[in-house]
Amino acid sequence: MIKATIRVLLLRLSVISLVIPCVNGVMDTSVVKKVAAINEVGPYLGIVIPNAFELYPFLNESILTLETTVDISGRRFYVGIVEGQRVVAVMTGLGMLNAGITTQLLITYFNISGILHYGIAGNADDNLNIGDITIPQYWAHLGLWEWERYTGGALSWRLFKSAKGEDMKEEDLRCIEFGKYNVPVGNASNLLSKVCYDEEEILSVTGSPEIVEKHFWVPVDDTYYKLASQITTKDLNLQRCVDASKCLSHAPQVVMVSRGASASIFLDNAAYRSFLHSYFNVSPVDEESAAVALTCLTNNIPFITFRALSDLAGGSNATNEVSTFLNLASVNAVIVLTEFIRMLPSQLLTTLTK
Repeated sequence: MIKATIRVLLLRLSVISLVIPCVNGVMDTSVVKKVAAINEVGPYLGIVIPNAFELYPFLNESILTLETTVDISGRRFYVGIVEGQRVVAVMTGLGMLNAGITTQLLITYFNISGILHYGIAGNADDNLNIGDITIPQYWAHLGLWEWERYTGGALSWRLFKSAKGEDMKEEDLRCIEFGKYNVPVGNASNLLSKVCYDEEEILSVTGSPEIVEKHFWVPVDDTYYKLASQITTKDLNLQRCVDASKCLSHAPQVVMVSRGASASIFLDNAAYRSFLHSYFNVSPVDEESAAVALTCLTNNIPFITFRALSDLAGGSNATNEVSTFLNLASVNAVIVLTEFIRMLPSQLLTTLTK
């Protein structure tokens, strides 16, 4: 309890210290006071939401009892109560950069015990269906690349590293060779060579300043994940139809999966979709979750993500399905999020802040 109180005081001081003139202005002192007053009755669950169409179902008064809002750095933070739990929710905007910045603002300004992230996603897993709500145990950013030079042969930086006796991790072998996707299939030589996937570097609050830690797969909070595994689809009123003529082929299911992946790329390509699932065992693909994961890892904040599958990420012969099912998927993601919050023991909020 003492530690939590100290953390609140430090957060209030950090807010005040951030009132520094900027190129386009300064934070109003009334906002500083408002944030300080909000934090006095924390801690809060942070709810991180990518886009407006995913935000709107959450703002329904049957889900969120809104107490107040605070506008900071172009973001609106919604303070209220969901299923008896105090929450601060915020929309990030599209992509990894927006998601990372917004999650950091949320953690910096508010007394946050944990982060819950939800939204829609593409489906890279043939064992799942559009409409399913996935809860991955691990997330990775697959947009940090080393694009290797073309040599006309197999020689690459990765092989140089191996030849020098340096440790080779599993991820060192994860490259996509463009020549394998030539049409027609035959000569595997391609001037684009290959792209290899790099680990992220973070500067953790639990480490030493300016000492980087390398991470590829970021795990969600174990306590959150175990609790989420208890969610049962039959207890939820998940939507199946957009209207009388547009329904899912299967009733949506809540599914615990191994891995999800993010990059600031909208994926609508069958070959790359297949590659991601075959090589990385990825199920949902999106544009924000890994940024939220890495920001929470940096700040030692527990998190979990719920992603409802809105399309097949290029895996069908038809036009991409996202425009048809994004609203349905958004609503179902909120339903699962709300159920998780309902199941979350009140004492866990205090436990996670110690």
